[in-house]
Amino acid sequence: MRTRRRFTDEFKQAAVGSLETTPVADVARLCDVSVSVLHRWRRQFSGHAVKPIDSRRKFTREFKAQAMERIAGGASILDLAAMLEIRANTLHRWRKEAREFGQDAFSGYGNTRAAPLPARIVKISLDASEHRRLRSAFENSPARSLPDFTRTLLLEFPNEDVILSATVNFEQRLGALAVTLHRLAFGSLAK
Repeated sequence: MRTRRRFTDEFKQAAVGSLETTPVADVARLCDVSVSVLHRWRRQFSGHAVKPIDSRRKFTREFKAQAMERIAGGASILDLAAMLEIRANTLHRWRKEAREFGQDAFSGYGNTRAAPLPARIVKISLDASEHRRLRSAFENSPARSLPDFTRTLLLEFPNEDVILSATVNFEQRLGALAVTLHRLAFGSLAK
């Protein structure tokens, strides 16, 4: 069993004091402690406090848009970054986002820029022999999964037996998929 070593406050303060001239990893190695212990001692004795989470600066959409207007007007990114007291990389990232998404840029952390795609759940019931035949057809295809294979049958119709125009509505596609799956299950669909 390993016993916990005890260090005096004087030892800890001397280790923290040596951090001003020596890299943290070297002091940790000399004191035979981990880097995290050394950081804890530094916080304890030097008044070095960890930034609270809420201290992170947040910029409004309008602020970012005004910064992009200044850059578009010819302002230097480095000069603007110094004036706004932010990093130049932040301005570069904002400019990239503005170029990519236009009016939808700066939607906020975690907010999507694109409208959600409508989804529809389709459940297909197959008996055991139909499932085996469908799986066999899937295994001979380039699809990555059985749902992808079925989705391909529904949306892209790669088989010559099922040719529908682009204007066919969803219900007709479902019917065509049922026919295709039926043909696959009973082996009448040519490859």
